[in-house]
Order: sequence, then structure tokens, then C-alpha cells
Amino acid sequence: MVEIIEKGILKKKEEQGFQFMNYNISYLDVSYIDKMMELKELIMKRLENPEIFISASKKVILEDVLKPGKGLAIGVFVEGELIAYRTVKFSGEIIQKMVNKLEFFQEDMDKIVYLQSTVVHPNFRGNALQIKTLKIILDLSLQKGYKYVTATISPYNYHSLKNILSYGITIRDILTLGGNYKDKKRFIMYKDLTLQNKQQYEEVIAIAHQDINLHIDILKKGYIGFNIQDTENGYDIIFGK
Repeated sequence: MVEIIEKGILKKKEEQGFQFMNYNISYLDVSYIDKMMELKELIMKRLENPEIFISASKKVILEDVLKPGKGLAIGVFVEGELIAYRTVKFSGEIIQKMVNKLEFFQEDMDKIVYLQSTVVHPNFRGNALQIKTLKIILDLSLQKGYKYVTATISPYNYHSLKNILSYGITIRDILTLGGNYKDKKRFIMYKDLTLQNKQQYEEVIAIAHQDINLHIDILKKGYIGFNIQDTENGYDIIFGK
């Protein structure tokens, strides 16, 4: 029997407005891999800016997420159909990169969670599913004994940045992906899940999201990206120290 983590009601976009529908969130295993790939491909075809999302292959998800002990995936279902999912990793090369970039001790490797990807069907956007699945994953991670959450997000991915930052997961560094990804830049995000109080900042500066070189300079000076602010020209990243 499938374990239901959460259930409720959400809105589906339709030509004449919205339809309210029941949903449930549950764990995903290898039997859902094809449905995950179908949903991911649908999203990829509709991206206005391919820069913001890097697609994990079927092999990577099977070996690095769905294999027991390697990671975790949860899915959102409406009438039995997968309409969103979130994947995380507990081990692998990306965890080592986080250790190196964020200067963790090697003995902390088994306490790190990496938020890999979130996919939401376009007809169900606007239901805060990124936030819902993030909260569930963070709660599950704490229950499993993990202490640190990390992620990499494109500076151009407004919605994911806003959602992640709203949970106190802050920008600490910038990663150049390289290889097949043509030197794409990603913010390295971090949070200690055991700390309850938000950090207070004495100095605050706003930088346009596309000004990557200035982001790099300010991060080297010890600033932390902690918020996002809409502007006439798009949005700024708010840094403080």
C-alpha cells in the first residue's frame, strides 16, 4: 500500500478558469521512473529559458536518487497521475562538490542533503507545490538525521530562488558547471537545519540577478545572499553580512 504523506485540494488551470481537484503526496520508487521522465520532458519543451533547468537522465535518477540509501523522491498525484515531483540526493559526486565549496569537514558528508530538482506540470503551477514538497523534504531529512541542506540554482530561476530563499536556504558561493553544460553558473545554496533563528545582517546590498561577476566579488567578501527583491528591470538578489 502506498504511504500518503499529505493530501488536500489544489487548482488545475483550464481554458475557462480553474478546477479544484484532490491531490496526494507520496514516495516514489523505480516503478514511477517513466512517469517522471514523461513529466520532465514536457517541462523541458516548454521552458522559455533553457538556462534555468538542467535535466537529470533516467540513469542518474535510477542510480543516484531511487536506489535505496542514495536519495529520495516524492510525487504529487491528481486522479492517479503524477503532476509534480521533487528529488534529493544523500550521496554522490555533487555531495563531494558541496563539501569542497562550502568547506565542510569530510566527516560531515553523511549529514548533507542535496536538493536535486523539482518538476511541476504547467497546469498545476500556482499551488505552491515547490514550497509544499520542500517543507516535506526538509522535515524528512531532519527525521533521517541529516543536518545540512544544499542546492544549486540558476541566478535566472526566479521562482526557485524565491522559494528556496524563503526557507532560509541562503546563497554562499557560485559554481561553474562546465563540461556539457557550457560553463553555466549556479548559486550554491546552504542551510543548517538544526538552527532555528534567522541570521541578522548589519550591512545589506542589492545586486541585479544577472550581474554574476559582482555576485562573485561580494560573496568573496563574506556576504550571504538571503533574499530576492522585485525591480522595474526584473529582480535583485539581496546580500548581507
